[in-house]
Amino acid sequence: MAAQVLVAYATRAGSTAGVAEAIARTLGEAGLEPTLTSVDKAGAPDRYEGVVLGSAVQRGRWLPEAVAWLKANGPALAEHPLALYSVCLSVCTGKPEGVDAIRAFVAQQTQGLAVVDHATLAGAFDPDKLSWTAKTLLRLLRAPEGDHRDWEAITGWAQQVAPRLGGG
Repeated sequence: MAAQVLVAYATRAGSTAGVAEAIARTLGEAGLEPTLTSVDKAGAPDRYEGVVLGSAVQRGRWLPEAVAWLKANGPALAEHPLALYSVCLSVCTGKPEGVDAIRAFVAQQTQGLAVVDHATLAGAFDPDKLSWTAKTLLRLLRAPEGDHRDWEAITGWAQQVAPRLGGG
């Protein structure tokens, strides 16, 4: 029987949900049985053999609902291999300090958990899908508009972590 893997995500404008869909599809192709859901609907991860958790990044941090789910399920997550991904524009700005800050934030939030990997993946900036405040902040930070998701990198990462989540 295929290993059951939870693929949970937190998103604001849909970019991270699209990444989660690609990850779940790739894990399924690798012989796992993924369940795809937002963290708001995920529930406890107890029945899964592995977990993939991802979040959009705002102001160098994961979204509050992703952090809340992580904290609420910490004891159960400590029992399962956990692959993490952050979707952000820092990947495509050429400023490694942004990616370093995200990685440090996530490492701090996941101390004591069985993290097998943490990927930082490029996201998308579609001003029409964001609040005025978010749109203005991203423009002030000179975030590049457009869809920068690298589907080959996303599926490649999912293939890489699949065996560590219970897949062969």
